[in-house]
Amino acid sequence: TTMKDLVSRGSNPDATHLIYNGIDWPALKRARSLNQQYDVIFVGRLAHMKNVSLLVRSVGILVKNFPAIKVCIVGGGPEEKNLKSLSISLGVEKNMTFVGEVKNLEKVYSYMKSSKMFVHTSLWEGFGIVVIEANGCGIPVITTNRRLNASAELIRANGRVVDDTPESKAEAIDTLLTNERKRTEMGKDAYKFAQ
Repeated sequence: TTMKDLVSRGSNPDATHLIYNGIDWPALKRARSLNQQYDVIFVGRLAHMKNVSLLVRSVGILVKNFPAIKVCIVGGGPEEKNLKSLSISLGVEKNMTFVGEVKNLEKVYSYMKSSKMFVHTSLWEGFGIVVIEANGCGIPVITTNRRLNASAELIRANGRVVDDTPESKAEAIDTLLTNERKRTEMGKDAYKFAQ
């Protein structure tokens, strides 16, 4: 997205090169799954641009079919209090675990490896390295189809790109929760893609 934007603003396409970010593979390989398992994980700053309320609202829909769904939110920020309040108002506070900020990357990867899928909700994203990290942990990513969300360009067989609505997110999560075979295949594709 950033490269396309630069070229559209006059940068010479032959002199503009895209260099992908890397991830910490040694830390990722050392990370072990935790005892606590989650259905869905989000990792990121709890700020307006990350749009995590979209995930909380999706859980409000999902609890009808998955009353015991477990969602892990890793990260801290100015929206944390609002997100917790929203989860209470939707009656899903028991389904949500707010871990807070985790500075140890290996521990973050352990949370990811303890989850079935990663949900990415950003309003805009320049790259979305967390998508590659989640894929490297062998889990598919559900992200949002938004013009300024470059992470959507990273999704192929390693996840799904859906509309920016709680209903669309909930449908995609539902599909992967109920279809373990599909989720496993996507997880394998995700790992290969991250490599």
